[in-house]
Amino acid sequence: TVFDPEYTVNRVVFLDTRTNQVVRTVDVGRRPFAPATDPDGGLLYVPSHEDGLVDVVDTATGDLLREVVTPPNPHWVVFDDDGSRYWTADHESGVVTAFSTATDEQLAQIMTGTAPHSLAISPDGSTICVVNYESSTLTAIDTATYAVIRDVPVGLKPQDVTFAPDGRHLYTANVDGDSVSVIDTATWAVTATIPAGDGPTSVAVLPDGSRAYVTLLNGGALRVLDTGVG
Repeated sequence: TVFDPEYTVNRVVFLDTRTNQVVRTVDVGRRPFAPATDPDGGLLYVPSHEDGLVDVVDTATGDLLREVVTPPNPHWVVFDDDGSRYWTADHESGVVTAFSTATDEQLAQIMTGTAPHSLAISPDGSTICVVNYESSTLTAIDTATYAVIRDVPVGLKPQDVTFAPDGRHLYTANVDGDSVSVIDTATWAVTATIPAGDGPTSVAVLPDGSRAYVTLLNGGALRVLDTGVG
């Protein structure tokens, strides 16, 4: 997704991964943030932060198919593994919203901490977690009941969250705390706070769980962490 400070440019850019060439651009709503495809890859769901919408784009044609109204202001989208629901982190509203993929109907709104930013679903699909940027917390939600399981204090200004592949741990990238928080999902306790460098903004874990890769906004680098797994 691409936007400029005045929101006169708001686009999704499609790249051919074999050539790294731009093959298509699609105009969407203002300030598009982190999009996600449905499980079969046919549709791209783009949260348009300033408009309070999710734009649904056909990935084959680039056609904008429809706009789904969300609470202000959607920041992130994730899907259940079976594709039956999608979830948005609604930054200014302090909620996570669940939608039916079939109908775009709102199924639930769940109160979180302040400024929910990014989302991750557990490998078994039972839990969705969101990091709350302004309150420096993580909220864990039961996907079956929509009930909050726990609010967990983490490092300062978390921007990203991801599960370990086995679902036993979570990792949060805390941009102002210069750290990664490690959470045990059995107890929802923070078991470690790892210095990660200057301005960690996102974190991803290898499929075997042995390494975590952390992008550093201010450091202009990628930090590789040994998780102690494997």
